[in-house]
Amino acid sequence: MKKMDEMKKRILGNFNNLKLGYKMGICFLVGVMIPILFIQLVSYHLNQNYMSEKINELTVNNLKQVAERTDLTIEIYTNLLYQIYIDDDITTKLNDYMDGNKSEKAGAYNAIHNRLMQYNVAGKGIRCVSIVCSNGDSIICDYETGSALDNLWSNTTDMRKIAPYTNAINETGMVLSPTEEFDENGKNRYIFHVSKRIYDFKKLEKGSRATVIMSIDASVLNKICKTKDSYSYTYIMDQKRRIISFPRDMFLGITVSRKVDEEYLIKISNLLKGNPVVFNTYKDEKTGWVFYSVYDKDYMLREIKQTQFVFLAIGALAILFAVLLILYTVYHISKSVVKVVKGMKQAEEGNLDVIVPVEGKDEIGQIAEAFNKMISKIKELICQVRVATDKQKNAEIKALEAQINPHFLYNTLDSINWMAIEKGEYEISNMLRNLGVILRYSINKSNEMARIDEVADWLDKYISLQQMRFHQAFTYEIHIEEGAKQYRIYKLLLQPFIENSILHGFEGMEEGGQLTVTILLEKEENMICIMLEDNGAGMSEEVLQSVKEFDGEEDNSAHVGLQNTFARLQMYYGEKAKWHIKSMIGMGTIITIKVPIE
Repeated sequence: MKKMDEMKKRILGNFNNLKLGYKMGICFLVGVMIPILFIQLVSYHLNQNYMSEKINELTVNNLKQVAERTDLTIEIYTNLLYQIYIDDDITTKLNDYMDGNKSEKAGAYNAIHNRLMQYNVAGKGIRCVSIVCSNGDSIICDYETGSALDNLWSNTTDMRKIAPYTNAINETGMVLSPTEEFDENGKNRYIFHVSKRIYDFKKLEKGSRATVIMSIDASVLNKICKTKDSYSYTYIMDQKRRIISFPRDMFLGITVSRKVDEEYLIKISNLLKGNPVVFNTYKDEKTGWVFYSVYDKDYMLREIKQTQFVFLAIGALAILFAVLLILYTVYHISKSVVKVVKGMKQAEEGNLDVIVPVEGKDEIGQIAEAFNKMISKIKELICQVRVATDKQKNAEIKALEAQINPHFLYNTLDSINWMAIEKGEYEISNMLRNLGVILRYSINKSNEMARIDEVADWLDKYISLQQMRFHQAFTYEIHIEEGAKQYRIYKLLLQPFIENSILHGFEGMEEGGQLTVTILLEKEENMICIMLEDNGAGMSEEVLQSVKEFDGEEDNSAHVGLQNTFARLQMYYGEKAKWHIKSMIGMGTIITIKVPIE
């Protein structure tokens, strides 16, 4: 007890020996600041936990609704597949197709194919329906191509080895097969399947005669899972943790084996820009699929933060009120305190031009000096906030102006294409198809590399479109050395050069233009040599020099595309890239580019 009493006396003695300002500061800290901060922290965490629980509960309920809509959609397809399964016409003709002679087999094939075409329901997302016989024969009805030869399974030699067939071998009911990727003329298509074995009920002793497979575009699931906001999204995985539906198609079919892989998947998808996220899951008992919801934690809890800001503002006002009371008490001690209080009141009323005279270096003088610095800093911060706010608004406006949905463009072009076909405008239809390919190629991973033969195919469509645009004012040739086709270059590296030749080189020409693209291998130097030659207007020495001396700054030159392309060339390949331009007025231009083989 004596030691405790001595400690108390020592603490009180030290406190009593402090200056008045220190005493008031300690009392203010212990009596006001610490309790307010403690209450704020406890209130914030309680509210945050409560809101998190409610958000997770709502998210799980939303996942249940998504799962129910998915089940209803799958049920539509399974019902349609069941109608095919019990169709007597198909079963009868299937027996003729499998057991008949060559003539009967051909007739049965056409009859079954025509019958399957009748099951095409517009807008349902069905790509094709296939009947795979146990003897290896197959009948494929592709609703998109309408062709028996050019269909989804054109590259498959034995349909009995595909997953939808093997998955259904030992099953009596409907079988769902996960989303898989198909490469159709350079385009990636994502399809999932529903399959069922077919029996002849009149000849059950023969067992399963074939398996019917319905292939459905994965966009059907993506539309169900799509959210209206940008701070959350939903995706689906099957029992084996393979991704069935995801906002970005490139992740479809990937197997996620551990929780760390899920977190890595969210990170590399960058859909929520690296912000902290929260997972919620719901398992659908009908399909066995697991539905995942991922949302931006900071965005969802923004109201809590706003509430916390209000509490902090109230606390700040309370603290300011306490400070004013303290200053009012000190008012009777010194005239200097009165001046400081007067200055603070003016600042409180919004006068940020106030300056408190500093008449000494004591505590009051130090307060006055610190106050003046604070006001100056506040004025600077207000100006900075105003400038930052203006910049942010301008950036948001530009971002809104730049938004466009590429799928809207694709769908619109497709609609116009069908209108052109119906009216017999096949040249317009061809131009629209080429334009659609060009848009998809340009937008999808535009900064990645592609095989040279793919680049050449895209260039052919692009130049052909420009050729039609300029009324055949020029002809073109593309020569690719056979050995160079397998190597890769950046996708849109050559497009600005081609565009420059057409727009500026052939400007004013009505006929006689010639554009030649040549790609060769220089194995001795381990380089790919690309030569672009036209017989157009050419460039003057002044323009040629400005292109060669481009320093990265924007200008209004008509050849800024060439300048930016050379800058990209330098960025992609560094010092390994080489290029050279030869041009004469009225004779044309030759651009030679050399990049390392990759």
